[in-house]
Amino acid sequence: MADLQYTPGEFRFKFDRPEFAFRHPPPAGVGVAVGYIPAANATFNAVGTSLPPPRRTYPDPPIGFVLSPDAQVMHDRIVGSMLGREPIASMAYFCLTVAELLAPKTVQGRKVNRRSAAAAALAVESAVLNMIGELTGEHGAAFGRKAAAKKPLTDAHQRWLMEATRALFIRVGAHASGLQLPHLTMADLPQI
Repeated sequence: MADLQYTPGEFRFKFDRPEFAFRHPPPAGVGVAVGYIPAANATFNAVGTSLPPPRRTYPDPPIGFVLSPDAQVMHDRIVGSMLGREPIASMAYFCLTVAELLAPKTVQGRKVNRRSAAAAALAVESAVLNMIGELTGEHGAAFGRKAAAKKPLTDAHQRWLMEATRALFIRVGAHASGLQLPHLTMADLPQI
């Protein structure tokens, strides 16, 4: 989760060294079984060309979030895109597909629209999921998901897709935990 709040790889726990602690030393001449308490240091590493802002606190722990296999694969794809390993359009469409696959194919024996069902299951306005689909299907030019995508994917589009997929990731993890989050709407995301 910290990878999505900060720069990927910026916050890590790193084993430093063991520290031995004798709270009540035994009297002289008595044998001692030795154990150790590992000391871990939190480190903030600079990734990329510019230093991140100084951090004064640890990232907030996730509450009501389960890193399910679906959430894990979304996390890995989002971080990969943030690090430049994957175009944002293919990453965002992949995350949209993961969310849609969480929804049932049928309700009471009738086939349902997977995107609408995913929106209902994850408490997301349908317009958000539709915008992810539109931007990843019709925009991107050379870096788009589809060869026919001729419109450019602007910086505003890219920022919006990143924020939308991060929000979708949080909702997939909350869904796995059974937590119902407040409804996510287009107004909760950056303007495009």
